[in-house]
Amino acid sequence: MYDRVLSEAIAGRERRRRRGVPMTGTELLPGAPPTVAALVVIGLVLVEAALLYAAYGILEDKLAPTVFNRIQRI
Repeated sequence: MYDRVLSEAIAGRERRRRRGVPMTGTELLPGAPPTVAALVVIGLVLVEAALLYAAYGILEDKLAPTVFNRIQRI
């Protein structure tokens, strides 16, 4: 069973590789040392976290008055 799952995962990876879609941080920078690839992945995660934090802050600022008004009416 595990061999079949592994072979399906490898086949899926090969299909994605042929399409040119990067799947992991190591494939974002082909030929880069593993340390550099890991640092790039960490950097991407931090940028994504910062963007999500900012987006939720903006969303909260826009929705808070409406939510508080509805709570007051209850």
